[in-house]
Amino acid sequence: MNYRILNILIVALLFAGGVFSSCNDRIEAEDNPQYSPSITLSSSIVTVASIGGGQSVGYTLSGAPEGGKAKVTSDEDWVEVSSVTSSSAVLLIQENTGNEDRTATVTFSYDGAKNVYLVVMQNAAAREEESHFEITVSNITTVGADVLVVPDSQISWLYGIVTKDEYDALGAKGYIDARLKQINDMIQIYPGVTFDNFLAVGEMKAVSYTLNDDTDYYATAFDLTKDGKSSGTVALKEFRTRAAVQSSCKITVTMDGSVIRCIPSVNSDTYMCDVVAKEIWDEYRTPKAIAQDYVLVMKSQGYLAASLHSGSYMEDHGNFLVRGKEYVAYAFGYRYVEGANGSSADGTGITTDIFSYAFVY
Repeated sequence: MNYRILNILIVALLFAGGVFSSCNDRIEAEDNPQYSPSITLSSSIVTVASIGGGQSVGYTLSGAPEGGKAKVTSDEDWVEVSSVTSSSAVLLIQENTGNEDRTATVTFSYDGAKNVYLVVMQNAAAREEESHFEITVSNITTVGADVLVVPDSQISWLYGIVTKDEYDALGAKGYIDARLKQINDMIQIYPGVTFDNFLAVGEMKAVSYTLNDDTDYYATAFDLTKDGKSSGTVALKEFRTRAAVQSSCKITVTMDGSVIRCIPSVNSDTYMCDVVAKEIWDEYRTPKAIAQDYVLVMKSQGYLAASLHSGSYMEDHGNFLVRGKEYVAYAFGYRYVEGANGSSADGTGITTDIFSYAFVY
């Protein structure tokens, strides 16, 4: 399955090529009047809760060579620049345990462009209301957990489970906005559905069995009215799903033109494989992270069991590949244990390292 290959522009370069290109970009920008770089931020001020976490900030770099990205720095130690791409920066903001609000300035710069500034305002812990919820997580397996949410009053509220990485990148406000967009999209698709269909009142028990193994998650709850209003405070309970039992299987991955070939060292073991644009591969923190994303897509589309292979396997990806572009073929051991009603059961998960093969088609 090739769910990220279409319309991908490959810009990954070898290190030496990257240095050479960088030098050429500077010369080109100086000698060619069409390059007059400027930076525009998606927002000049962000406000974050005292708990901190990740905050993604979008920006546009105009009039610069393709692939250029801004230099991003913070004047305060409690705001760390985690990563920067050509269109966004992720900031990691430490928790504010003090009694006073605090402010930091994040500078976006680029050779030849005027600096622009983002103001980060963080609330003091003493100013924020305590959580309205008590969240308990139990019976943690490789595919899920039992969650009990007990609110302290008869308010209406919304429950969810999200990966820790995703929540930390969004922050509380970004997470609430994303959930509200999700609900509004569902309301548009299904006539007659309203906010009432998504809200809970009082205590709630939930069982989740569609999570990835060996992954950090938050069980979340936040107050939400029938007209979509919230105080902005999100209650979090962190937990980690169990890892699947590991296998000694090694998988040899090669490409023969557009055909991926996988040969496992243990024929009885099951595994999954895919081909993805190298640009997308490079965006993930680890190879395992992209494998887990692939598993989630297969689960959501109902193709998980059908995507498992054993023994030698080959598949033609020619309909999705573009000549001259860089790709990564990869494979990983995956054990599927079927539970009730066709759902995944405890023991399901990734069982090996991620084996990969980079190539130009």
